[in-house]
Amino acid sequence: MDYDAEKYDTGAADAQQPARQLIRLIQYYVREKYGDKSTYDSLTIVDLGCGPGNTAELLANHFIGAKIVGIDIDPEMIRFAQTKHPEHKFFVQNIEKPWSQWPENFRSTYENKVDIIFANYALHWIDDTDSFANTIRQLLRPTGMFTGNLLYCGWLQSVDDSDDHLDKTLLDESLAYPTEMEFVSKFFWSLRSCGNFHSINMEYQEPVSRFGRKFYTESFIEIPLKWYRKFLKRSMNDEEIGHLNETLKRLILKQRICKVIPATDTISSVEQIDLRQQLYIFKAIKN
Repeated sequence: MDYDAEKYDTGAADAQQPARQLIRLIQYYVREKYGDKSTYDSLTIVDLGCGPGNTAELLANHFIGAKIVGIDIDPEMIRFAQTKHPEHKFFVQNIEKPWSQWPENFRSTYENKVDIIFANYALHWIDDTDSFANTIRQLLRPTGMFTGNLLYCGWLQSVDDSDDHLDKTLLDESLAYPTEMEFVSKFFWSLRSCGNFHSINMEYQEPVSRFGRKFYTESFIEIPLKWYRKFLKRSMNDEEIGHLNETLKRLILKQRICKVIPATDTISSVEQIDLRQQLYIFKAIKN
């Protein structure tokens, strides 16, 4: 995704709490299926959208002995993960590609042999949800588990409370991004129709994460900006893109900030902000 792997490794604070929640779902599943164990040598866990490997390490710490396999589309992220976590396997791969186009050696090694698929803060980048659902079906063993969270970045038109509605007009004319209902229902139906799951559970939450304001507004906000720009209706020149970006930044902050924590000598030397997100958590069991 063209992000700095080292910064993402240390700065992705918003993804840590949701990742731990997914791990708790895996723990319940593993305990029910295999009983309490001190090691999990027989388990293979695939981390889809693994980024710099921080969640792969989190999985390894909770499931001692399990084989952890990380997949990400970004070669820089995978290089960083391979260097920092050489004990795990990492692959560069677009998870939207049809299963038949994945490397033959990968398919022969992992097809119908994966016990758990984990996807933290990755699913909102997927456009071809049918292809993705078919891929996880091909990977999982019978009765294997998929768990992941789907982030909806927000319907920003609703934030424009001005009299002239210029921001709403700009978004309507520039972007064709889906409503929350369209976005979530598309993903759910792909799991239902292409994933061969006999059980699909979905839960909605609004997790809150704390960032330094400067770090978020000058660096990390590029992640949701890139999501919105996926849905551009037309090509734009640099000036138009700049204006759209500034409008999106202002509306994202207006919608997401739920608390501002001033800089103090005792707590933090920088101003911090708490941001609320819209997150759907999925747990599905293959037939």
